[in-house]
Amino acid sequence: MRALLLVALLGALPGRAGALEAAAGKVDITPDLAKEKVLMAGFGATGRKPQGVHDPLYARLLVLREGETTVAVVSLDLLGFYINDTRDLRGMAGFDAPGRALFVHATHQHSGPDTLGLWGPFPGVS
Repeated sequence: MRALLLVALLGALPGRAGALEAAAGKVDITPDLAKEKVLMAGFGATGRKPQGVHDPLYARLLVLREGETTVAVVSLDLLGFYINDTRDLRGMAGFDAPGRALFVHATHQHSGPDTLGLWGPFPGVS
């Protein structure tokens, strides 16, 4: 997942005790409609297919570190993101260790891919 690439920025932060360090970045997570089969989320309609891309979707990251404490915030331009996926992301990025916190949130827009499997042909499928 491209959001994981953002979290990988953490490894690029130099370490200096006592100094507050910050890093930020963003990556385009817009599905390639020519290569990927995508169903749209929101508005109660199931099986809604995209007609094109009006605006790109992004994953954004802010990382703050002071000494041995690191906090990261990931913002995803998606309708939603399940807690199990957040836990997996924390594990893959090494944020399941003491002194590290990763917060993930979705901007909850209704014109992006169905990442929750609520608008597919049947529940759990998108």
